[in-house]
Amino acid sequence: MRLYSENDFLKLVGILETYLTDSILGKKVEVVINGNKKVGIVRKVELERGEYICLLLTFGKKTERIPLLNETKAHLNKELFVIETKNHSTVIEIL
Repeated sequence: MRLYSENDFLKLVGILETYLTDSILGKKVEVVINGNKKVGIVRKVELERGEYICLLLTFGKKTERIPLLNETKAHLNKELFVIETKNHSTVIEIL
């Protein structure tokens, strides 16, 4: 299934947070953020609303921020998730 929307950014951000929480919370994952690889068990998935919206992934005591913008493209599969903007890319794979 593919879902495209240009008008409901905030609703889609909520859907992305819910989908990732259901898919990766408590699971061991490999996360590559702009070329930096991290492996660990996801303890928390949440949104941070500030100057811009970020998806926060917590591994133990370390939290990684993934920016979400109007231009963000997200590809969500069963075990592989890709989130991209012009200047940022994140790949999450369930191990």
